[in-house]
Amino acid sequence: MIKKYFFILACLFLSISSFAQSQKDKDSSLIQFSGVILDGDSLVPVPFAAVIVKDTYRGTTSDFYGYFSFVATKGDTIEFSSIGYGDETFVIPDTLTSNRYSLIQLMNSDT
Repeated sequence: MIKKYFFILACLFLSISSFAQSQKDKDSSLIQFSGVILDGDSLVPVPFAAVIVKDTYRGTTSDFYGYFSFVATKGDTIEFSSIGYGDETFVIPDTLTSNRYSLIQLMNSDT
């Protein structure tokens, strides 16, 4: 009976440790992606622009000063859009050695 409980606990421990290892590997591709969105002509901040990870429902908006920050993964394609500006895209490099990446994104006026 004790051997049965020991076997069950050993299996439980192994499954938890393997789950933790897979989470650690998955988390290594996460980065803190932040930056500022500016008008390409005047370098004035673009407030409240949408910053979205392509083909997902993840993202954020820039604040009044054009600043944004959110968690993304290496290799994500980021789409920037705002009223009065053309859409821009940026691909986060998948060869990053740091878990942070900053960007100054210039938006071009569109009539």
